Amino acid sequence: MIKKIESWLKDPKRKYAEGMEIFNQLAGKKQKADFGEFLNKGAADTQFDAEGRFPILINQLVFILNKLRYNPGAFSSAKAAVSSKGSLNMKIINPGGSPENTTPPAGDKIDINALPEELYAERDRLKEIIPVMAKIHADMADEKIADDKRAALRSELVKLDDERRAIWDKIESFNPNMEKLDEEKQVEQNMLELGRKTALRIGQLKSYIARNREALAKHEEAKNEKKADNAREKIEAYEKELTELESLFKKE
Repeated sequence: MIKKIESWLKDPKRKYAEGMEIFNQLAGKKQKADFGEFLNKGAADTQFDAEGRFPILINQLVFILNKLRYNPGAFSSAKAAVSSKGSLNMKIINPGGSPENTTPPAGDKIDINALPEELYAERDRLKEIIPVMAKIHADMADEKIADDKRAALRSELVKLDDERRAIWDKIESFNPNMEKLDEEKQVEQNMLELGRKTALRIGQLKSYIARNREALAKHEEAKNEKKADNAREKIEAYEKELTELESLFKKE
């Protein structure tokens, strides 16, 4: 199943319908509550719709993939439904290393302070990163913040989250059952929400740019320079914001 998700994510011609099949089978209750209704309204051939469904679906399947890698037991409730569809049969590696078609129970969560000494630096760095990320989230919630300042904060937030994820790759290679602090769990939820809003905004911007390009062509044909200049200014502003936001998804 991991290979199936990885293959879908890597495929530049991936189909929305196939991604939704995986999402509907494996997404958790909160994922379905937050995104299920919205994503299921997308057409089977959806790719670049104005509402930005495809980037959100990609983000959600990345989340599922990471969770599946490190805590396969979290999907035990969904496994029966998945296994009933031959094309989505899940194979889990048991502690002995051989493939089985059964999902082992999730291990007890272990306090992050129980890490071995060689991972103390990573643990301590996490404790530095999380409060900073929480502060940035709070600062971005201020509606009065200038656009350029918001963009800088968003960029810094993504860099810190990349570092946080890299640290967890190391930690979970040691033990996939390490427990995150409540503060970090909240930061993760904030990042998911930021990803959802960013994907929606990308879809909106593409729509705005297309409409203003049409308007520009009409104004130029009518030789209405004032309206044409206004359309050009909007296109420039929208394209600048779009470039900044799309750069955040390049690592996905």
